[in-house]
Amino acid sequence: MINNKNETFTVEALQFRFFKENCCEMKLPSGKTLLIDPLLPDPNGEYDAMTRRFVSGKTAKDLEGCDYVFITHTHFDHILSIPDVMERFNPRIIVNAYSAAALAQYYGLFINRMCVTEHGGEYDFGDFKLLTIRGTHNTDRGKQVFKFNSLGMDGDKGMSELNALGGLFNQNFLLTLPNNLRIVYDSGDYEASLSNWKQYHPNIIFRRYEKQILDDHIENMAQVLLDTGAQFMFPLGLLDIKGSDRDAESMEYVEKVNAVLEKKCAYGRMIYPMPGQWYSLGSTISARQ
Repeated sequence: MINNKNETFTVEALQFRFFKENCCEMKLPSGKTLLIDPLLPDPNGEYDAMTRRFVSGKTAKDLEGCDYVFITHTHFDHILSIPDVMERFNPRIIVNAYSAAALAQYYGLFINRMCVTEHGGEYDFGDFKLLTIRGTHNTDRGKQVFKFNSLGMDGDKGMSELNALGGLFNQNFLLTLPNNLRIVYDSGDYEASLSNWKQYHPNIIFRRYEKQILDDHIENMAQVLLDTGAQFMFPLGLLDIKGSDRDAESMEYVEKVNAVLEKKCAYGRMIYPMPGQWYSLGSTISARQ
């Protein structure tokens, strides 16, 4: 009950933090933890030049938990830390059916720890309900020519196969938590998938975000929040954790999107979070005189 003039009442719904690319750690209301696209390479590891770009200073040892791993697609920078995560937590791995066999073979995963999903499938894990939606994820937005050594970890044939599969099959998803919070995680190309989410009315959208399309999509990104009714959108793919602050260009873009939303009296906002920082999302009501 709120009966004092300065009293505030808060209900927490979700905690989360980002690392690199799509990699995100979520603490669910049940107390379980979901890790998305594990990318936490050891700073002391031996990597090629492209892979070293994703060294963040954080490793699987820094995770506070991991009961589930969700793989959106199998590009090397979305699966690199699976062995470390499996060794420490032995979570269930959720991956699309087209990539599951190659992923299991490459990392020597036990089949009984894998949950294979189909595009458009609905699954109830108890801690959350999952709806999968097919998306696209090509690095040049449809113009990529696949070569077995065209991405990271050159010379590794097994990883090259997974890289190719990662470009062909991307799985976006909607999480519905027991508290009815609806979370969209969309790492596909901009044009292909955002319109899919209007019918689900998500509260939060985690969205892939590219510098080369910023100026073209300010109005469009604002419109996504207006169309879906989402309260927050978080950009993926630009977050850095090397001790630097959020870059000025991206912050300016977020401000421009929010300026459009404010002008249209929208409730939703885009937020560019600090990498590695825990965020708590919920509902708050405050009393005043």
